Amino acid sequence: MNKLLIFVILFSVGSYGLAQDPNPDLFQTWHLTYIRGSDMDTPILVAEINPPVYPFMTISENLTIVGEGACNSFEALFEHLGTNYMSNLEFFSTNNICDFQSHTMLESIFFYFMSIEWPYEINTISGGLELRMTTPIDGLAIYQNHPLSKPDFSKNAIKIYPNPSKTVIYISSQENTIDKAIIYSAIGKRVLTKIRNISEIDISNFPSGIYLLRLETKQGSTTHKIIKTSN
Repeated sequence: MNKLLIFVILFSVGSYGLAQDPNPDLFQTWHLTYIRGSDMDTPILVAEINPPVYPFMTISENLTIVGEGACNSFEALFEHLGTNYMSNLEFFSTNNICDFQSHTMLESIFFYFMSIEWPYEINTISGGLELRMTTPIDGLAIYQNHPLSKPDFSKNAIKIYPNPSKTVIYISSQENTIDKAIIYSAIGKRVLTKIRNISEIDISNFPSGIYLLRLETKQGSTTHKIIKTSN
């Protein structure tokens, strides 16, 4: 009996010793670059989504995760199950309806990863680190610890008027030079690209509705909602 008890104790101690703490590199902000729900799904490259989005998550040392998808934010609580393996305990998100199908699809897969368990690995890449999560059905999410773009300017510093408008919108920015303006329809289709005389854009021929205006500068990009009213 004593020998059996000693064996059980030694086995328990040995098993506990095999478990490892989370990789300390895990605890930072990660920006989603690629996601695939399963081997049957079409991969999504975040940089190719129009209008652009910048989904991210921040992982804290207490294993809470907060972040944003395309049009909603979320909070999650995880536990660490041995070497490089995370399991979800709780998940909450806002319930805004995305304006674009591409945004809805990306966010649904992203939030799916945040609500299950997943093994992970962290690798060194050019520019920083890469985090890869996988699922049993060959799902894959790839993040990097540096953003896709770095908007170092204030969105409020750019003025767009009148908005709503029937014919023309005017754009002014005292802090940054705007290099390009891109307008997307409500279904994410690019309807206009302008690289000259960006301070004035004629939208008189657009059907009435809601559009997204993306403005690009050397410091980054920002997106604004504009409304075209009936003539």
